[in-house]
Amino acid sequence: MSMLYDQPLSFRFGSHLQNLLEDRRWSILEIGVAWVRRSGTQYLLPSLVNFLKRGGILRVSVGIDIENTSQEGLSDLLSLQAHGIAEIYIYHNEASSTFHPKVYLFSNQQDAKLIVGSNNITEAGLFV
Repeated sequence: MSMLYDQPLSFRFGSHLQNLLEDRRWSILEIGVAWVRRSGTQYLLPSLVNFLKRGGILRVSVGIDIENTSQEGLSDLLSLQAHGIAEIYIYHNEASSTFHPKVYLFSNQQDAKLIVGSNNITEAGLFV
């Protein structure tokens, strides 16, 4: 089933993402985003830690091009490795194009939920 999220007026993606992380049916979360900043990780860290502590697997690929990813945001992601299986991949494109995905894939043995949009892990991407 497809769904269209009307942002930012009636829907905050960050709140929806937190709810999905707390949903016990999901056991794997794979994320591909262009940017991560502490302004976004500060909202997600508690839910991500809970997800990992209950046995969830997290894989994140994040870009570092155009200087929009912060060292603090990357440090926050790397700190998640202390709480469970968290694989963090950093992508830099040597070509002139920019690594620019915004995808979130929740899955388990039977089901999956894919979210494709324009939401980086930044405060603006999650809540503004």
